[in-house]
Amino acid sequence: MPKLYFHRTSEYANNARNITVFVDGKKAVKIPNGGSAVFETTAGEHEVYAKIDWCYSPVLKLKLEEVDQQKLEISSFKMAKWMMPLALFCVLVYFAGSYFSEANFMWVFLVVVPIFLYQIYYLTLGRHKYLLLTNLP
Repeated sequence: MPKLYFHRTSEYANNARNITVFVDGKKAVKIPNGGSAVFETTAGEHEVYAKIDWCYSPVLKLKLEEVDQQKLEISSFKMAKWMMPLALFCVLVYFAGSYFSEANFMWVFLVVVPIFLYQIYYLTLGRHKYLLLTNLP
């Protein structure tokens, strides 16, 4: 029987939530932050996607033979792990600069606003691209 090996990267943003993997529209496995799981399926064509709350990954179509062992990695959208720390750093620079200096640090918000808009996009309109499901060699 073909096996699907799933590995979920460890991420701060999705730390407290499990990711559910669906194979052919049916719930296959739940994977915790940084965890792995194995799912046995039948030979043939399959559609696989991952879901976390209301956000999804794009559907990945696989054609599996009887002895295949496919490794898949699940992670958040591109640059997700850098967005929140960068935004928090900018806010810290703003408040520290305003407290210790007479200079105007409003320019920092020109950096923070696009970061938050980028994240909001993936939580709303881009929710079907929030997760990435990629083949590993």
